[in-house]
Amino acid sequence: MKNSNENRKAKDPVLTFTDLKKRKFGDEFGDRSGIRICDFDPKSNMWVIKRNSDVPEYYKSVHDFNSWTKVDLAELSRAPFHNPLEDPNTTNFKRFLDRQVKENFLKMKTVKSLYRKDKDNIDPKSGQPMKIILWPTTKQLKEIPIPQHFHEGYLDNMGFWVVDDESTTAAIKFKD
Repeated sequence: MKNSNENRKAKDPVLTFTDLKKRKFGDEFGDRSGIRICDFDPKSNMWVIKRNSDVPEYYKSVHDFNSWTKVDLAELSRAPFHNPLEDPNTTNFKRFLDRQVKENFLKMKTVKSLYRKDKDNIDPKSGQPMKIILWPTTKQLKEIPIPQHFHEGYLDNMGFWVVDDESTTAAIKFKD
């Protein structure tokens, strides 16, 4: 039986079978399902999702989450939730999502992820071709509005700033 690295194409990266098992749901941009934070931005009236790939995704409506898989929605319900103005509609969507996860999405439309067998990579344990998960595209916004610029000299009295890695936000402290 051949190792999966011996069956790989020349352009593919060298991976061991244990590396493939560690990447639960992966693609070329990193961990597909690893959601770090869910945020509702009241100024732009958009949902902002940050994944482990650090690329923010923007969604205009809660109905755009119907383009997600059950795996992603379950991960979203467990992610830290940021609602700075305590918007009741935002909180209600979070509660609705939590209920749907518990009920296996009985009242929420979701999409299914597909998989295909990769004949070039063989599982060393079973001798069968490995399965590759194909994630459907989501209804995230392709163009986002650019925030308004601040007036000239706005940050002249800035004391310091710090970035919180946990919530991926920045805080600015102004001089007195």
